[in-house]
Formats: sequence, structure tokens, C-alpha cells
Amino acid sequence: MAEELAVFRRYLARGHPAGAPLRLVFLLNVLLLGLWNLLLLGTAVYGPAYGPQLVGAAVATLAWYLTYQGWYRARWSPGRPGAGLFL
Repeated sequence: MAEELAVFRRYLARGHPAGAPLRLVFLLNVLLLGLWNLLLLGTAVYGPAYGPQLVGAAVATLAWYLTYQGWYRARWSPGRPGAGLFL
């Protein structure tokens, strides 16, 4: 969640106002990320076959980790979310 919300931290560190629209976008972002984690956990625990569901959850988490820690930091990638917004 911290990776996705880092854009807001940089915006506020520059002294920009945190008005109602930004707070709403921040809240919706947090809610969607929380929902994604809840759905991933629910799928892994309450799926029809526990083993494949757990492997699927592990693969999804690994894909997320490799995206943020590997691909987004590579020289040829488009960059992390919000990259280039603040010079």
C-alpha cells in the first residue's frame, strides 16, 4: 500500500494543498487496495481447492513484488506510478 500511496506523500511534501478532491482520491485508493487484499485472502482461504488457491495467491503477490521492486526500477521501464509528476 505504501508503494501506491507514495505519490501523495511527494505531492504534500511540496507544500501543495490537501483539498477535498485529493482526500477523496486518497481514501478511494486506500479502500481499493484494502479490497484487493481482502479478495485475495478470501480467494485463497475459501476457494474450492485450498492448494491451488494458495499457490495462485502466492504467484499474485510475487508478481506484484517483482513489478514494484524489479520492473519499475529498471532503466527501460515506464517508471513507478506517479513518476515524472514532480521534477
